[in-house]
Amino acid sequence: MNKRNNYTLKLGYLKIAIPKTEWYQRLVFGFMVCLSTLSFSPQLADMSNIVRFTFTAIAVLIALIFGRQYIKNNLPITIGTVAFTLFVALQMVSILWAPNKAEAVFEVAKWAIVFVTLLFTYSFARQKPAHFITMMAVVSGVIFIISLIFAIYQMSQLGDFSWSSRYAITSLFTHKGTYSIMIFLSMAFPLLRLRLRPSLTTKVFYIILLATQIGMILFLQARATWVAMAATIIALTIIGFRISYKWYYVVATTLIFCVVLVGGLRLFCQYELNEPGQEGGLRASASIHERHGLWKMTFRMVDEHPILGCGTGNWKVCYPSAGTYDIFSINTLDYNFSRPHDDYLRILSETGYIGLTLIITSLISLLLRALSTKRNRYGKLARLTIAFIIGIMGFTVFDFPIDRMEIFIWITLICATAATLSLPKHINKQIKRYETLYFVSVIIITLSLFIGITRWRSESHYVDIVTSIRNRQWKEVEMHCNKARTSWYNLTPLGMPIAYYEGMALEYQNKPAIETFHSALKASPWCKQVLTDLGRLEYKIKQNTDTAILFLQKAIKISPAYSYAYFNLAQLYIYEHEWQKAIEVLDMLDLDKKEHELKRMTWHYHHGETADYYINKLVTTERKTMHRIRKQAETMQ
Repeated sequence: MNKRNNYTLKLGYLKIAIPKTEWYQRLVFGFMVCLSTLSFSPQLADMSNIVRFTFTAIAVLIALIFGRQYIKNNLPITIGTVAFTLFVALQMVSILWAPNKAEAVFEVAKWAIVFVTLLFTYSFARQKPAHFITMMAVVSGVIFIISLIFAIYQMSQLGDFSWSSRYAITSLFTHKGTYSIMIFLSMAFPLLRLRLRPSLTTKVFYIILLATQIGMILFLQARATWVAMAATIIALTIIGFRISYKWYYVVATTLIFCVVLVGGLRLFCQYELNEPGQEGGLRASASIHERHGLWKMTFRMVDEHPILGCGTGNWKVCYPSAGTYDIFSINTLDYNFSRPHDDYLRILSETGYIGLTLIITSLISLLLRALSTKRNRYGKLARLTIAFIIGIMGFTVFDFPIDRMEIFIWITLICATAATLSLPKHINKQIKRYETLYFVSVIIITLSLFIGITRWRSESHYVDIVTSIRNRQWKEVEMHCNKARTSWYNLTPLGMPIAYYEGMALEYQNKPAIETFHSALKASPWCKQVLTDLGRLEYKIKQNTDTAILFLQKAIKISPAYSYAYFNLAQLYIYEHEWQKAIEVLDMLDLDKKEHELKRMTWHYHHGETADYYINKLVTTERKTMHRIRKQAETMQ
C-alpha cells in the first residue's frame, strides 16, 4: 500500500498511516473506534462490565477483520501461533464468568499488550535479526549496569550479608527475586551477540558482563533463578540434535508435559512436610511450606472449575473459597496472598485445563520448531534462545514471572526472537505493510496502558488509605477510597476490597455502612474480613439473625483460624441467650494450633526470639478476648 492510498497522522516523530478505503469501510472503522472509546469511557461507570466487555469484544472482532490480510501475509500460521491466539481469546471470554470483572479486565489488558508485543517484535526482528539482537544486547547491558549501581549502593547499606539480609537488595525492582530473574533474562541477548562473531573488544565486554551477571545471581541466592540457570545449562548440553516438526509431535509432547507437570505437583501436595527438628518426611523451608499449602488450595479450586477455570485474574479472589486451612503468610502472619507462586497453576485455576493446554502447546511448538532448524547460523542461535525459554519454564514452576509486567515483556521478546530464528524462510523478506493493523494495535496498547496507569494511580491512593487508617483519619480514608476505586481497580494487591476500607471509615463516623460492605462482598465474595463485619452489622443494624449467622459461619469455614469470626458469632449467640452455643463456638477455635502454625511458618525467615515475640503478643491478645467472652457466656448461663 503506497502513500497515495494513505492518510498520514503525524504525532511528533511518530507517523501513523491510515489507509484510504471505501466509504462503508471508513464507517465500520469509525464504528470500531467509537466502540473502543465507549468500552472504556467514564460515562459508562454505572453500566455492567458485561456491557463494557461486549463493546470491547465487538471492537476487537472488527479489528481482526481489518487486520486479516496482515496476519495472513506476515504471521506464520502454526500450531503454536493458533494455540496462543486461542489462549488470549479465552482470557478475554473468561471475563464473562470471572467473579471480579475489574481484575479480569486488567489481566486481559496485560495479555493484549503481550500479544501485540509478540507480533511486532517478530515483524521487526525478522527483517534483520543480527541488528535486532545487537540492539537488544546493548539494551540488556545498559539495564544491567544501571541496576547494578543501585544494587551496589544497597549492599553498602547492609550490616551483614546473611541470607535474610540479602532480601534488601532489590535494585530498581520491588523484590530480590524479581531482580535476580531480570539478570537471568538479560543474559540471553548478550549470549546471542557473542555467537555473531563480534570484534575482540565487544567480545571481552560481553564476557565480563555475563560473568558479573552470573556472580550477582549466585550472590543473591534466589533459588528459583538457580533452577532457571540449571535448566538452561542442561538444555544447552542436550539440544544439539535435530528433529522433524510434525503436528502430532507437538500434541504428544504437550500431553506428556501437562501430565507430568500436573501429576507431579499433585503428588507433591499429597506429602506432609516435616517441621523444624522433626525426623523423617520431607524437610522444607518456610517458603516451601507456604507453596505446599497454596498449591493444595489451588488444586481444590481446579477441582471446582476444571474445564474453563474461575476467570482470568481472579485467583486471589477465589482461592479462599477452597478453605485456607491454617495457611499463613510469613510476612503478615495472615493468609492474604495474591498468587499461588506457580504460574502454571495460576493459569490452570483461572482458565482451566483448556487454557493450560493451549499455553503449553504454544511453548512446545516453539521449542520443537527451533529443534527442527538446520544447525547453521540461525539454527544455532535458535537453540541458544530456546535454552533460555526452557529455563524460564523451569523457573515458572516455583515463581510468578507473568505477574510482573517487566519480566513478562522481556520473556515475550525472547520468545519472539526464538520464533524469528526458528523460521529462517521468513527472515530478511520484505514485509507487506497493512497500516490498519498498526493503527488498531496502537489503540489496543493505548487502552491497555490507560487501564494500567489508572490502576497505578489507584494503588498510590491505597497507600494513602493505609496511612490514614493508621492515623485514624476516617474522612481521609473515605476520600482516598473514592479516588482509588475505579472500574479497573477495586481490590488491593492482596485481594482486599477497597469498599471494605470505605465501609470501615463510614462505620467509625457513625454513617450507614452496611451497603458499602455488601459492595465489598461483590468485589471479593470469599473475603473473611468482609463476611465477618457483614455478619456483625446484619445483626447489629437490621437484626437479621439468620443472615448474620450464615455470614459468620461462612467466614469460619473459609478460614478456620480467623479468631474474630468466632468471637463475633459467640457474641451473637450470647445476645440471643444461646449461651451453650456460644461456648461451643469458642471451643471450635484452637489457638494452640494457630500459634504452632505461625511459628512453623516463621522459623526459617526470622530469629526465633523476634518471631516468638510478635506471635505470642497476637495469640495472647486473642486468648484474653476468648476468655472474656467465655466468662460472659458461662456467667449468664
